Amino acid sequence: MNRTPIAILPDIENGNTRPLDLLERQNLYFSSYRIATGSSSKPIVFYTSKESLKCDVEFPNIETVRIGDGQTHFLSIPFHIRKELKRRKASPRFIVAGTPFQPFLLALMVRIFFPKSAIQLSIHGELSGIKSDNFSGFLKFVFLRLTIKQAKAVRFVSEEQKREFQPILGPHQKTVVTPVPIPLSHVGAKPSTGRVVGFVGRLHHERGVNEWLEIAKKIPDIDLLIIGDGPEKKKMMDEIPRGEFLGFVPPERLHDLWPRMGVLLSAAPYESYGLALREALLNGVPVVSRDNAGSRELWGVAPDLVSLYTSVDEAIRAVRSHLNNPPKLSQVEAFIENFKTKQRESLQELAQVWLGL
Repeated sequence: MNRTPIAILPDIENGNTRPLDLLERQNLYFSSYRIATGSSSKPIVFYTSKESLKCDVEFPNIETVRIGDGQTHFLSIPFHIRKELKRRKASPRFIVAGTPFQPFLLALMVRIFFPKSAIQLSIHGELSGIKSDNFSGFLKFVFLRLTIKQAKAVRFVSEEQKREFQPILGPHQKTVVTPVPIPLSHVGAKPSTGRVVGFVGRLHHERGVNEWLEIAKKIPDIDLLIIGDGPEKKKMMDEIPRGEFLGFVPPERLHDLWPRMGVLLSAAPYESYGLALREALLNGVPVVSRDNAGSRELWGVAPDLVSLYTSVDEAIRAVRSHLNNPPKLSQVEAFIENFKTKQRESLQELAQVWLGL
């Protein structure tokens, strides 16, 4: 029987990232694995979506298989995966679960059919964020605490996040730090000279929208550019009518908007990695961020390009400082080269963990 790695992405449209971009991430994750194995067969990414993804691109490192639509019952997904694998006379060499919740539960169910298959769990959020003071956060934490040891390997996105989770890991679990990979085809070392304060991400209370608004109101002489959609959009439009709201912008268009920004301002209280923060720096835009796990790690890499704050007044001073002192080309180039090296090495480390499952 052919043994092939699989990944599970249920309800691929229900998130902040475009479905095709999520699949491209899986393609990047598996790139080093394909090189390491030299195999001609591709890992399979199973997904469900309301509509069939219209994609003329064949991913070089993965095969994508749609196994359900918006009417597909969640608990039936493992049976669809089992049916497709049996049709191919295949079994999972290992199962990648992209989050510790729905995908991980599905991976545990699939393993009932294929008990020799190891699970690699990916965790992107801070433990303190998961343990937030609402009932949903409590249930997520309890589920994770009860099940995390069922994964043979756990992928984290930062060293600080890994340390935070260490007390609930098993003594023999493999761990690896591999941040979310960023396609680098559009990256260019050109410091931004814009005079606009930007917001990039989901307009949701978890992103610290209230604090972002408070800061924005206290810098009335500075233009604002808000990129993203979400439940807090109307509130933001009402409270800062001078802001320019572009809604959701795909990555290929976002590349053209970074030069307009002089600073990316993030008020998110929890950030295990900070994808948008890194994308900003890769495009020459300095970052002002509330002090959290992800921004602290980023500050350690690029202290001249990143400012941390713990109060609104500190944030305002940092914003004005960066706007008055744009980054130097050498600083941006150094960050880009460091990022490229770290991303390549982290993908290779993930591949080695997969080879050992």
